[in-house]
Amino acid sequence: MGGYDEALKDYAKAAEYASGRDRVLKRGAALKAWSLLLMKLGRYEEAITVVNKAIAMDKSDDEVFKIRGDNYWT
Repeated sequence: MGGYDEALKDYAKAAEYASGRDRVLKRGAALKAWSLLLMKLGRYEEAITVVNKAIAMDKSDDEVFKIRGDNYWT
């Protein structure tokens, strides 16, 4: 499956270990990327679970709602 498995692990680690002043932004970016890759792999339920974590962190990020919507209709 190419480097997809490694990428999924790295996104998960990035989301878990994000730190610093902009921790929420870093974690949100990692969660979005992780969700988009899961979506690309056809793992929609997992992608929704991950993007829901991003929504719980920042409900003002309109991009995460778009990602979740794309997962629901794909």
